[in-house]
Amino acid sequence: MQQLIAPVVAKIGSGYPTFVVTELYKPVATTIIPARTEPFDVFAFCQSSSGFFVSRSLRKRLGLASGSMAVSVPERPYVALKLWANVYEDIRQFLPDEHLSTFEDIALLTKAQLSGQWGFLSNDGSANIAYLKGLRDKVFRVAVFWDPPDGGRSDGGWFADDWGIEKVDLLSCEDQVIVPGYASL
Repeated sequence: MQQLIAPVVAKIGSGYPTFVVTELYKPVATTIIPARTEPFDVFAFCQSSSGFFVSRSLRKRLGLASGSMAVSVPERPYVALKLWANVYEDIRQFLPDEHLSTFEDIALLTKAQLSGQWGFLSNDGSANIAYLKGLRDKVFRVAVFWDPPDGGRSDGGWFADDWGIEKVDLLSCEDQVIVPGYASL
């Protein structure tokens, strides 16, 4: 019995929320980003990685430059929330306070699916939406999506672009929001 209860107690004490089905979204996938004990040079990964493209405006918003090193961090659970319907408002109001991701985590999630294979991130062309804190602690939205190779014009890859949250854009029922946390699947 103790073996069954231990994982539940660990989730409760972790500080990360547990997501359940709501009228807006349903949890569809979970993953754990392993603890990092050594710095991760996000800028170098973005420069050297064939298959992960970051928009110029996103780089600017993050202040992403040579030597952008993420320090050691503990493991972080993530959950993917598939939207039930099209949304024309900022969905942050429906998320818990602990919904902000890090760009390092986004980079590591794409690295795990660099060739577009099936995994935690949706690879069907719909957006994977995350909320990040950029320069001067301004929160903004990032869309990460897979664009498959098209037989010559493009090698395909993951594309990351930013949207300000001050303007309301349509989030499609095909999109998913990725946030730190657990899910009741």
